[in-house]
Amino acid sequence: MSALSHRRNPAVSFGRLFAVAGGLLACGAAVFASLSVQGSGDYQVHGAVSGDNAGPALLALAHGQLGTFASHQPLMGLSSLIIRVPFVAVGSAIGAGGLTGYRLGVLACLLPCALFAAWVMARRSSPGAVAGAMLAAALILLSPVSSNALSSGHPEELLAAVAVAAATLAAMRGRPAWAGVLLGVAIGTKEWAVIGVLPVLVAVPERRRLVCAIAGGTALLLLAPPVLADPHAFSAASRSLGNTHLVNAISGWWPLSSRPADIPAGAPLVGVLPASLDKSSALAIGFIASLVVAIGLWRAAAARGVRTDPLALVALLALLRCLIDPGPVEYYYAPLLIVVAIWEAAVLGRLPMVAVCTLAAVSLTFRAAGHLGAAELNALSLAWGLILGGYLVSQVVRSSSAVGPAALALAQAPSCAADNA
Repeated sequence: MSALSHRRNPAVSFGRLFAVAGGLLACGAAVFASLSVQGSGDYQVHGAVSGDNAGPALLALAHGQLGTFASHQPLMGLSSLIIRVPFVAVGSAIGAGGLTGYRLGVLACLLPCALFAAWVMARRSSPGAVAGAMLAAALILLSPVSSNALSSGHPEELLAAVAVAAATLAAMRGRPAWAGVLLGVAIGTKEWAVIGVLPVLVAVPERRRLVCAIAGGTALLLLAPPVLADPHAFSAASRSLGNTHLVNAISGWWPLSSRPADIPAGAPLVGVLPASLDKSSALAIGFIASLVVAIGLWRAAAARGVRTDPLALVALLALLRCLIDPGPVEYYYAPLLIVVAIWEAAVLGRLPMVAVCTLAAVSLTFRAAGHLGAAELNALSLAWGLILGGYLVSQVVRSSSAVGPAALALAQAPSCAADNA
């Protein structure tokens, strides 16, 4: 009888109807975003093999040419490639052109993002929280920064960002196995997703070994096969991206850079990294520094007896990832925007206005690149980056009394599950 009354509960029926409607809307947005792509950027099926170009490798994989795939491997894991293979194979079978084939691959990457956005929407109850979740979905799928990632040939950036956020939320909900799988998938999509390791471990203090084992195993399965199949190709892909010594004026490295005489006069926003550093070594130094900052915040929160907000920590690390890169481009900021939007909608249960402000700051910075001098552009980039970073630091170590109702619901989910077991 109770089961029958539950099935007839109007609130439950409305919730399911809203979940279906949210899923359809999000998937429709994913289709619209895919069809709106007007160029494939770095993704060139018949272009030069490089770490940024997934086109030749993906086409080879779609045709079952594993040897060719290994020799043409891009500098990314298998996650997004596996997801895209059936779509690209269908496109190839029906004679779809290069852009159409790329759009199909974009759709394959966006559909999981859309389903995750629908999941967030379905779990909101108040009108304000529902509106926040819908705006977050729009920022994930339709924002100008996300569109830039798609037109630049990198839909996997959006997939990796959503996977990192989903892994962190799973950990916050007391689902260590799911957290480990999703974190492994994120790292197996793009290597920068290792920024999610510490936040996920912060969220599961009692199951860290399990999470590490699952995430490590999943990531290894998605990263190792191409490397083992053709180590030389992997090395070449790494060198194609990491051997440069150049830095642009948006980077946090710019104040330390120099401008040798051989830099072309037509490149006023380009300098050279200090101490003969190349991009790979600069990123390694920046990553270590970011990790020290994150661990310091975690320990400071523990010393004060306050909880650490794991998803706010992911957002902070995503911001630092942009600042420490010697040559940040607009789509590098897509993961930051996505994580902030998800954090505000899913954890704080509010309109993602910080994400909207972040979008405005990123757009302003890159639109101003053609109008400001190098020093002014760098000052603009660092100014809003430091303001956002300071805000995120304050949220990482906020007291439990400042946590919104959505975060409290997340924190209570494990105990509720245990009560129901």
